[in-house]
Amino acid sequence: VETMRITNGSFNSVGSVGIGTATPARLLHVAGGYVMCDEATVPTYLLRETTNNREWGIRGRTERLEFMDHLNNNVFMSILHTSGNVGIGTTAPERTLDVRGNALIKDTLADLLLDGNRTSDGPIGRVNFYNTAGADVVATISADRDGANDAGAITFDTQPASGGNTERMRITSDGNVGIGTTA
Repeated sequence: VETMRITNGSFNSVGSVGIGTATPARLLHVAGGYVMCDEATVPTYLLRETTNNREWGIRGRTERLEFMDHLNNNVFMSILHTSGNVGIGTTAPERTLDVRGNALIKDTLADLLLDGNRTSDGPIGRVNFYNTAGADVVATISADRDGANDAGAITFDTQPASGGNTERMRITSDGNVGIGTTA
């Protein structure tokens, strides 16, 4: 049984290597199995684009998989082995998705969906504004269930110095606006 073939100029006038195939379609064509990088410390797959001198790497660490700019050793995204958390701009994501830096959602109708599941009144989804310098959530915008599963209110909470987050304004499901009151 043939397991490897090297051709003479069938692709871009150079020889091609076929592993598991007698008709390699590219310079290296692996068919019918996995490609394994067996390295004791940091196994890395390297993709090099020679025209603009770019190198992209996919490397494995003990606790994470990293996608990186190999030339500058700059990790763009990592996935933690133990939790499956994905980090963009961080190698230690703290949540399911942890983005360090600015994020952009762009489309004709840019849509960010916070999908809660609440059958009693209270918060369904919220945006918390966290100040790292003070190690505290200093403001919150929240969508609350408001009397029925298909009714919602919006609340705005702020925090004074040395205080706690307090609801300052509410827009009820029927459109009433309360400022300084929760009723």
